[in-house]
Amino acid sequence: MRCARSTRWGSLPGTKPDWQAGQGLGAERADRIELVYLPAYSPEANPDEYLNRDLKTNLRQGPVARQPIN
Repeated sequence: MRCARSTRWGSLPGTKPDWQAGQGLGAERADRIELVYLPAYSPEANPDEYLNRDLKTNLRQGPVARQPIN
C-alpha cells in the first residue's frame, strides 16, 4: 500500500528545513565572526585519555569483586 502524497518528517506547511532557516544568520555579524581551523586528527593525547588508561589498567589488575562493596 502506497500513499498518494509523499510527505517528509518535519516538512510542515510554512516551515523551512534547518539548513534553510540558518542561511544568512552570520551575514549581519560577519565582522565579529572568526573561522578557526580545527585539525581532523590530533597526535597529542588528551589528558583525560591518560586518566582513563590508568584507571582501566588498575581495574584490570585488581582482584575481582565477588560481593558489593559497602
